[in-house]
Amino acid sequence: MGFDDDLHFCGIATDPVTRNIYVAAEGGVYLVRVHREDRSIWSMFLAKAIQLHARLVESRHPLDGPGWADCKRLFANALGYCTNEHQKGRVLTAQGECEFRNGRFEDAARLWARTEKPFEEAALKFYDTGRRDVLMRYLEDKLSNIAATEKTQLTLICTWLMELYIDQLADLEHKARLSGSRADEEAVKATRTDFVHFMSDNKGSLSRQVSYDLLSGHGRLDLLVEFADQVNDTDCVVEQYIQRGEYKKAAFTLFVKDDAELFYKHSPAIIKHDAEELVTYWIRKGSLDPLRLLPALMHYEAPTDPQRNLAVKFLRHCIENCNNTQVSLHNYMIAQLARSENEGPLYGFLDSKPPHYYDARYALRVCMAHNHLKCCVHIYTEMGLYEEAVDLALQVSPELAKICAVRASERAEPDVVKRLWLRIARRIVERHVSKDRSDTKKLIHEILTECKQLSEDTAMEVPLIRIEDVLPYFPDFVCIDDFREEIESSLKECDEEITRMREEMDISSKTTEEVRAEIAALRNRFRVVHRNQRCEQCRRPLTQQSTAAFYLFPCKHCFHQGCLTALQLDAFTPRQRTRLDLLQAFIANPTARRPGQAQPQPEKSRASALLARLPGLGKTAAAPAAQPAAKPQMTEESAREALFGPAKPAAAAAPKAPVKEAPSAEEEQEEEEPEELPANLTLEQAKQELDDLIAAECPLCGEALIRTVPLPLVADDDPELQS
Repeated sequence: MGFDDDLHFCGIATDPVTRNIYVAAEGGVYLVRVHREDRSIWSMFLAKAIQLHARLVESRHPLDGPGWADCKRLFANALGYCTNEHQKGRVLTAQGECEFRNGRFEDAARLWARTEKPFEEAALKFYDTGRRDVLMRYLEDKLSNIAATEKTQLTLICTWLMELYIDQLADLEHKARLSGSRADEEAVKATRTDFVHFMSDNKGSLSRQVSYDLLSGHGRLDLLVEFADQVNDTDCVVEQYIQRGEYKKAAFTLFVKDDAELFYKHSPAIIKHDAEELVTYWIRKGSLDPLRLLPALMHYEAPTDPQRNLAVKFLRHCIENCNNTQVSLHNYMIAQLARSENEGPLYGFLDSKPPHYYDARYALRVCMAHNHLKCCVHIYTEMGLYEEAVDLALQVSPELAKICAVRASERAEPDVVKRLWLRIARRIVERHVSKDRSDTKKLIHEILTECKQLSEDTAMEVPLIRIEDVLPYFPDFVCIDDFREEIESSLKECDEEITRMREEMDISSKTTEEVRAEIAALRNRFRVVHRNQRCEQCRRPLTQQSTAAFYLFPCKHCFHQGCLTALQLDAFTPRQRTRLDLLQAFIANPTARRPGQAQPQPEKSRASALLARLPGLGKTAAAPAAQPAAKPQMTEESAREALFGPAKPAAAAAPKAPVKEAPSAEEEQEEEEPEELPANLTLEQAKQELDDLIAAECPLCGEALIRTVPLPLVADDDPELQS
C-alpha cells in the first residue's frame, strides 16, 4: 500500500519469531513486506567504486597501494549483485575505463571484450596506445565472446589478427637476427606456434583467398603452406612446394592426400626434377589411370638404357603386372624401347604381345626410324606381309629370313610359303655363290631340309621346294656336283609321282568305261505295264483309251500325260509355263510359221498333228527319266485327250500340288521377256524337251514333293474348309 507524504512514522520493530517487520505511525501499525531489497545495490557499489577511483586519481595514489585494492573490491561487489547482462556490462565497462586510465591496458582489454562497448571505439583506443600485444589480446578475447552467427565480424577480426601476428613475427625475427640471443629465438618459435594454432582454430572464419594473399604478400610461404594444409587445399600446397623447389615434398603430399586428379595435374612439373620419387609413388598408388599420366611421361627426359628408364619401368608395371591392354601405352612403350641401340628388349616385347595390342604401322615407323631391322621383320610378319618381311630379313641374316618363312607356314597358303623359300634360296645363291662354295652348299642343304620337314609337319604330299626349283638361280658356270644327291633324290621322287599319276589315270579311265556301260544299259532298260495299271492322279487305267499317252517312272509310279502336266503345272514358274505352251503348240502344229523360218509350211489338221506326235512319244519310252508309251490307232478325239489328258473325275484322290510361292524379281523379269522357240527346232527335240520339262522327276517322290513338307495340308482358302 502507499503512504501519504504527511504521515509520520513513530518507530520500527522486528518480530524475532516470524521475522516480520512492523512500522508504527500516527494512524496505526503497518506490516512491511520486503521484495528485491538488493536490486539496486549493484548501482550503489558501482557509484562508490567510481567515486573512490576519482579520489585516488586526484590524489595520485600509487597503483600498488591499498586504495586501488578497495576500488577493485567495490567493482567486484557491484558485479556480484548484478542480475542481468545489461547490469554486468555497465559494471565491466566502468571498470575497464578505470583500468585503461590507470594504464593497465591488458586488464582493460580483458574487461571490454566481455561488454557491449562499441568494437571500433575500443579497438581505436588500444591502437592509439601503440601496444600491438594489447590490441591482439583485446581482439582474441573479443573473438571468443562473439556468437558464431556473426560471420562477417568473425572474419574481420580473424583477418586483422592474422596481419598482427605476421607483423609481430616479423619484428621478433628482426630482433632475433640483430641480437642473436636464444631468448629472442625462443620468442619467435613461440609466436609462430601461437600463430599456427590460431589459424588452425579459426580456419573456418578466415577467408581462404584473402589469407593466401596476405601470407604471400608478406612472403610467408611456409605459413601459407601450413594454412593450406589445415584447410585441406592440397592443390595450393603442392603448387607452393613446386615453386619453392621442394619436389620430394610435393610428390609425397600427392601420395598422402590420395587425390588422383592432382596427380594428373602436377606430375608433368614434378617429373622433370624428381622422376624417381614420383614414379615410385605412381606404382605404389595402383589406382591411377596410366593413360592420363602419359603427358607427364612425355616431359620426362628418359635415358636410352631401358634398365635406367623410369618410363619403361612404369609402363612395364602397368602392362605386365596390371594386365593393361591399352594401345597408347604399348605404343609409348615401343617408342621408349626403340631409343636404345640394343633392339633385344624391344624385340622381346614385340614377340610377347599380340599385334592388336599396339599400332603395327606406328611401331613399324618407329623401328624404321631407329634402324631396328629385326623388329621391323617381326612387325611385317605379324601384319601378314611375309614377302616384305623376308626381303628385309635377308638384309640382316639368312637365319632370320628362315624364321620368317617358318612362321608364315603356320598362317599363309602353301604357294605363298613356297615363294618365300624361293626368295631366300635365290638371295643366298646370289650372295654366296661367287664367294664361298661350301657356305652356299651348306645353306641350300639347310633350306631343303627345313622345307622337307615343314612339308612332313603339315602333311603335304610333296616338299615346298626341291632342288630343281633352286637350280635356275645358279649361274651357268657353277658346278652342280655338290648337289648330286639332292638331284638324284628329286628325280626319284618325280618318277614316283609320275607312276602314281599314271595309276590314277588308269583308274579314271576304267571308271569312265564303267559309267558309259551303265548309261548304255539304262537306255535299254524297260518295265512291264499291266493292262489294269492305273494312273496315280486320276485312278483310271492307263490303257483305258487306246491313244492315251502315259509316263512310267523308275519308282513304278504311272501318270497319263495330261494328268502329269496338270499336276506339275502348279509348281512351274511363269517362264516354264510359257515354254510348256509353246512346246505343246509346236508339237500340235509343227508346220506353223515360227520366227526364223523363210516360208510357212502348209497347215495340217489338228488330228493329223496329234497322230504324227504319238509315234515319236513311243520312241522315247527308253529314256532314263520316264517311259512314255502309246497305242497305234488314234482318232482326233483320242488325240486331243492324249495331248491334254483325260478329264479328271471329281472324286479322284490326288496328292496336293505344291503351293506356288510368289514370284521373285528375276521371275517377274523373265515373265516380261518374250519366249520364242528356236527356228531350227525339230519335232523330236521338242518332244524330248517336253518330256524333260514335265517328267524330270516323279511328282510323288521327287524334290518337288519334299519342298511341300513345311506347307499346311489344307490351304486357308480351301472352299471346303470355309464352308
